[in-house]
Amino acid sequence: MENLSRRMEKTLKSPKIPKQKKKEKHWSILFIGNYGKTFVIKRFKTLVILSLFLFISSILLSGLFIFLYKAESNKYNIIKTNIKTSEKNFDLLKEEKEILLTRLVLAEEKNNPKEQNLLPINRFVIVNNLKISTDKTSKNLNIKFKIKNISQNLDLVSGYMFIIMKREKEDNTTWTTIPGCKLVDNKPASYKEGKKFIINCRKEAEFTTNIKEPPKNFKEISIFAYNIEGKLIFAKNFSI
Repeated sequence: MENLSRRMEKTLKSPKIPKQKKKEKHWSILFIGNYGKTFVIKRFKTLVILSLFLFISSILLSGLFIFLYKAESNKYNIIKTNIKTSEKNFDLLKEEKEILLTRLVLAEEKNNPKEQNLLPINRFVIVNNLKISTDKTSKNLNIKFKIKNISQNLDLVSGYMFIIMKREKEDNTTWTTIPGCKLVDNKPASYKEGKKFIINCRKEAEFTTNIKEPPKNFKEISIFAYNIEGKLIFAKNFSI
């Protein structure tokens, strides 16, 4: 009887339910269309983390590129500044050289009166840094240059200036005089028709023309300066 009751107890006992494995938790995003169609993006959390990593990486790379660009830009600006400084120093040295040479010739004139006719004309002023440009609006040629007083006591110098634009060096029929005037022996005939100037130490002179030609059409520029009494105090040809 006891065996029978034990068997009945075993029979009546409920069978064991097998344990289910724990499902791995992850985020998903579900899209539902107008007609009930669904679209699931799995591993949403992983995608968010990956996107965030790429975003931060792009910011860091952008910052690195900006830093490198600024460093190279600073180097370029320093080099550009050094070049400009060197050019200014070169112009100053060139100017000082011309002044010393002129004063040397003047000193020799005092010691050798017989050589007066061999002296250069530019005894009171020098001209350098000649620049020719084309106006962007009018397309006219503009001429700029620096004029410096080199007289012994830096006395005030005033007078008149001319520019002769030469398309051909030897053919004066191709020349243009600014301001316009007649030429005698390839020089301005009337000095008072020139552009007035007055200089104490140095200044920049500018001539605006009506010439609508590129600078390459001209081979040479001549600059003449007369003092207020009409004496030629500067004459020089500049190649273009």
